[in-house]
Amino acid sequence: MDKWMCAHTEATGHTRFIRMSTDYLLTEPPEGSLAADRTARFRKPQLEVVGGDDNAG
Repeated sequence: MDKWMCAHTEATGHTRFIRMSTDYLLTEPPEGSLAADRTARFRKPQLEVVGGDDNAG
């Protein structure tokens, strides 16, 4: 990114850039709440990893 900014500044004279980022967050409703009951109806089953080594890597 720095290399591009330097080249862009040299070519255009632009010296200010806007840096933006996006984050993703997933929340879970409290157990027993109306929202939890509704969410459970539409939730896809989770895949279970079987026979793997948890410390691999």
